[in-house]
Amino acid sequence: MTKEPPPLELKIESELPPNAKPLMDYPTIKLPVSFDKGLQYAKTGARYTNPQSVGRVLEDLRKHGVSGGEISLIANVFPETADEAFALVPSLKSKARTLREPLKDILGELAKFKQPA
Repeated sequence: MTKEPPPLELKIESELPPNAKPLMDYPTIKLPVSFDKGLQYAKTGARYTNPQSVGRVLEDLRKHGVSGGEISLIANVFPETADEAFALVPSLKSKARTLREPLKDILGELAKFKQPA
C-alpha cells in the first residue's frame, strides 16, 4: 500500500519580512478534472506487460513517417483503433491514407502486450 504524499502547501507568508503585507489576496487555484485523471493515469504505472517488445512494435511506425513524439503519444494513450489514433494524435491525419492499415496491424500487436485491467 503506497502512502499518499501530503498536499502541497505554499508558505509565501513565512518567506516575507514580518512587517510586509501582500498587495492582493492570492486566488484559489482550481485544477481541472483532467489533471486528476492524468495524475491517476501516471500513478497506475505501465500499461504493457513487455515494454521492450512494445518499443520494437512501435518502431515500425517510423517506416511510415511517424515521428518519435507521435509514437510516444500512441504508446501512452493506447488507442484501440486507427480512427481513435487519428483523433487523439491529429498530426497523423495527413498520413491517414498510407498509415491506416499498418497502424491497424501495429495496434493489434500492441493489444497482445496490454496488461489486464
